[in-house]
Amino acid sequence: MDVKILEKLPHEGFYKFRRDQLNLVRKTSNMDDTEGIRQAIELLRNWMQKQEYFNKKDQSDTYLEKNLVVSKGSLERSKIRLEKICTLRTIWPMHFTLKDLSYFTEDFKTYNSVHLRDVTEDGSRVSLSKVYDTKTLTSDLLIRFVTYAVITCEYAMAHDYPNGLVAILDFQDVNLIDLLAFSTRHFTLLQQCLTILKEGYGMRLRGLHVLTTSKATDALVTFAKQLLPKKLADRLHVHRDMDTLYNFVPKEILPSDLGGDAPRLSELHGKNQTDKLALHKGVFYSGTMEIKAIEQLPTDGYFKFNQDQLKIVRKTCNMEDPGRIKQGAEILRDWLQKQEYFNKKDYSDAFFEKMLVTNKGSVERAKSRYEKQCTLKTIWPQYFIPTDLNSFRNDFELFQSLLLPDVTEECCRVSLSIINDNVTLTADLLIRFTKFIVSICEYAIAHDYPNGFVIILDHRLINLLELLAFVTRHFTLLQHSFTIMLEGYGMRVKAIHVITPSKAADTLVTLLKQLLTAKMASRIHLHKDVETLFAHVPKKIFPAELGGESPPLIEMQENFLQALCTKEHEEWMKEAQGATINESKKPQDYYNNDAIGMPGSFRSLSVD
Repeated sequence: MDVKILEKLPHEGFYKFRRDQLNLVRKTSNMDDTEGIRQAIELLRNWMQKQEYFNKKDQSDTYLEKNLVVSKGSLERSKIRLEKICTLRTIWPMHFTLKDLSYFTEDFKTYNSVHLRDVTEDGSRVSLSKVYDTKTLTSDLLIRFVTYAVITCEYAMAHDYPNGLVAILDFQDVNLIDLLAFSTRHFTLLQQCLTILKEGYGMRLRGLHVLTTSKATDALVTFAKQLLPKKLADRLHVHRDMDTLYNFVPKEILPSDLGGDAPRLSELHGKNQTDKLALHKGVFYSGTMEIKAIEQLPTDGYFKFNQDQLKIVRKTCNMEDPGRIKQGAEILRDWLQKQEYFNKKDYSDAFFEKMLVTNKGSVERAKSRYEKQCTLKTIWPQYFIPTDLNSFRNDFELFQSLLLPDVTEECCRVSLSIINDNVTLTADLLIRFTKFIVSICEYAIAHDYPNGFVIILDHRLINLLELLAFVTRHFTLLQHSFTIMLEGYGMRVKAIHVITPSKAADTLVTLLKQLLTAKMASRIHLHKDVETLFAHVPKKIFPAELGGESPPLIEMQENFLQALCTKEHEEWMKEAQGATINESKKPQDYYNNDAIGMPGSFRSLSVD
């Protein structure tokens, strides 16, 4: 294919240019030889095609030409620049995820950031950022600002052709000391932003102009020198009034807010935002998908929910901000796609959100949880083989186990297990019980949204000494079951209630403490009858046999089994079985003999 270089710059878009802008920029970038530009683009394209590690190689000739421009015509620097931006997208995916610009609407009450339409006399583009209120500055807002800066850079790559950038920071309306304190606390995030702009997009900063009437300018300059390379720090200018700024930036291109002749900043921002939104829906982000957070919980399934359950659970898990949910889910999805040793990577947005809920909003813990779950499915496949759940009907004469349809006032799901009298406990029964637990956990992932679990073990009908003797003989099997529930599926247990009149109850508690963490063991409660249980769990959600107000236990168990036996859940279980580890592709330091403490690539990621 013949390489096509730019012949003229557009005149109908947001950006305006000097009449001779194309020639001026090329001359400044040592690219005034058009044939040399074509050759450089062709060499750059051929080099990219040979690099197997790039996931995207179909850039336009214009994109490659602009990469050469920001690299001042150097082919080698352009290669390095392309590698850097791809690397930054890989290690910091949270800053590069697709966002509808309405996502930033509230943030614009705290700051405004635009490119001015006109260029300076030397063809430089002017970037103007104004901070209105330091009291509403948060780390989340700063993260969103970095994402917005990325969108701005991509828009400029698509539509601009500047001879460098002049940045104006308007801090006239804020307390500079407060702003510096915030910046110091979030120095790492600011470094990430500058790295993306300077190293990733090759921003050639001609000048940095700060507007402030504060007496703390010396502190500002000191801070800037920590953040900027010396060459850029030397280009920092502090202005206490507009007149000195006009010596660097023509008054006629500045907005009227700064005493200029151009439209007000809010008007410029509106036009700029509209154009960015058009790009946002179009060329650059094509082929990507935005994460959708759960909007409402189902009302027609087996599980019932409290009216505000979605909000309550998210608040408890530090996930009140839908933007944070989307960002966390996007990071998880992107991370999962990059791990070659996982055999299953195609999950819904709801799955990722629920993984975050299970891990109280922590992305790193969610990564760890998924690795553990996949490892357990690999090393203990016998528990995860899809089973005809109707085959458990005979077992229900020996035990009942179900999740109750209603939740507690705190939105916790209640797990009820009852061992009947005259039961012959065997290792096979315990294995089948663990398989049944796996199916329940998978069903909960697909359909539930609880604020943790309350476990009730009704041992009133069985001889507790016989149960203890059985558990002692098969302690390893019981450990498997607990490991799958707690480490694999991340069941957040709020309380464990054991109902038994036996005098051997203390021995049972001692045994349970060997299976549980100290924190969870402290949540064990013993009850001699159900009356004391009702002080912890609402009576109305229990079956009639336990003195509750819900339908009989046999009816509730049948309804739950019917939910587990649907075709939909059968398909889910088949898919879930495939979520294993490909041992031939796993990292050398990855081992599976201790599924709870395994290393994994998540430990080396620093994107949380």
